[in-house]
Amino acid sequence: MNRYLIAIPFILLSWHSLAQPFEVEMDISRGFNDNVFLESDEILSAADSDNYESEDVQTQAGIFLAYEFVDAEYTDASVIVDYFQEWFDNNELETSIHSYSLPVAFYLGDYRLKTTLSHSQYQLSGDDVLAYRGGKLELTRRLGDHRFGGQWSLTEKTPKDARYDGYDGQSSDIGGYFLWRGLQQSARLAVHGFDNRYQDEYLATRGYYVKASYKHGYRHHRWTLSGRYKKTHYNPDPLYTDTRSDRLFFLSYQHSVDLFDHTDLYFRCEYSVNRSTIAEQDDDFNYQQWINSVGVRIAL
Repeated sequence: MNRYLIAIPFILLSWHSLAQPFEVEMDISRGFNDNVFLESDEILSAADSDNYESEDVQTQAGIFLAYEFVDAEYTDASVIVDYFQEWFDNNELETSIHSYSLPVAFYLGDYRLKTTLSHSQYQLSGDDVLAYRGGKLELTRRLGDHRFGGQWSLTEKTPKDARYDGYDGQSSDIGGYFLWRGLQQSARLAVHGFDNRYQDEYLATRGYYVKASYKHGYRHHRWTLSGRYKKTHYNPDPLYTDTRSDRLFFLSYQHSVDLFDHTDLYFRCEYSVNRSTIAEQDDDFNYQQWINSVGVRIAL
């Protein structure tokens, strides 16, 4: 599969020259991950591997395709195909995600109403493990160059592997954001609440998260600093004396440089740390992770 990903940029460049209504983006990066297997990661924690290395070199590749089939004065509609794949040098672990979505937007004055239907399929080392179907409703108001909006989404999660039967259920998310735009800079702040209702009541979670980002550009350079704080509550589990509650802190920095037309080279540094009330010998849900990577992005 990996050798085909290398050839895809050349195919996309040829395709785009003939099909202007299409939006195409290819992203490939390579970096160092100091904690490949996370206790709280629902995809990786169920991986069957007794012989693995927690520190490894990772490669990530993504393809984004969009076709706008409606471009009217008050309405836009597109079909989007998104594919992501991640693999490691020393661990026999490969994760891939295929997503298909149909966003439709309606405009009235300074307001935009957008609905999105989506379907995603998660694979672990070639095996289907989870499927997502969902819908999202967004309402945005334009305030000059700035934006203010809110959204609500509902997602149905269907296990495709017996190891994930406990995750059968629904997830809902509601939140709002404010986007400020300057001459060569922008800042975004968002607050969300979520409720995950699963078949296994001890996997069910609820909580909130806050996201903030700042972007600045100068000539051929762009800098992005972003952070996220997430508070997650679990249902009481008789296996533990305390009720599990996690606090996740995430910080990311990225520097992008324009190499050619439509081509960027970037460096990204990501740090996350999870603090949990469960820190027992057999089940310690505290962890931290550093990921440093270099990548190339082609956008047409």
